[in-house]
Amino acid sequence: MRARLGYTFGRWLVFGTGGVAFGDLEVKNAINGAADRQMLTGWTAGGGVEWVWNNNLTLRGELAHIAFNPETFATLPAGQTLGADLDLFKIDFITRF
Repeated sequence: MRARLGYTFGRWLVFGTGGVAFGDLEVKNAINGAADRQMLTGWTAGGGVEWVWNNNLTLRGELAHIAFNPETFATLPAGQTLGADLDLFKIDFITRF
């Protein structure tokens, strides 16, 4: 879940985003075949630019970073935790009918 706040000038929108992130992570032990799954929570932040070409087409580019808090998994050795960090780059073509 993210909020987006930006500034427009002409056909351009420059924006920043931020919010909370949720993710499902599964860990498998290749030695004994055991698996464990945890729901991770964390935060996300990023920004981008959007350009309205005409009334029917918009182009958007966005970069977002997602950081999940570490969790303990039963299949890992005792005391070890695992989290995840992701960097996403998206290009969107938006059409209106």
